[in-house]
Amino acid sequence: MTGPGGRGQRAEAGAIGRRDILRAAGGVIAGARLVSLVGLVGCGGALPAEIHRAAEVARSYFGGDPGGGAQTVGDAYRAALGDGPRLERDLEPLVARITALDTGDGDDPVVTALAAQVADELGGQGLVRLDGWTCAPTELRLCALVALAG
Repeated sequence: MTGPGGRGQRAEAGAIGRRDILRAAGGVIAGARLVSLVGLVGCGGALPAEIHRAAEVARSYFGGDPGGGAQTVGDAYRAALGDGPRLERDLEPLVARITALDTGDGDDPVVTALAAQVADELGGQGLVRLDGWTCAPTELRLCALVALAG
């Protein structure tokens, strides 16, 4: 993810770079379905467990999001899609993938797989510009998860 003016977030020395982490692309669990976000987001409702867990992984992907960049981009992405069925459909495959990859061994293996996926997307033609940020589609969705969890 590159911010306005070309500034990106960089990993610390010795840390696994977030773009190096998203390589493994697991399959989507057959029949996996998000519990509807309609009525939950913006109404003070608690997030369903699988969305909450996916948001934890997303925050880990961004190193805890200390600068708030993922939250900012996620808020803009949510505003563009609207909280409701459209956002739900957009996030559903990513939440299902995170759920499938989550073996209970902590966030690192899932974050590694997601970073590999983002790296693949960054090499392709599908980059998205949003409010001065240039992101891979998976990065936008990860940002939206961070924003959902607040």
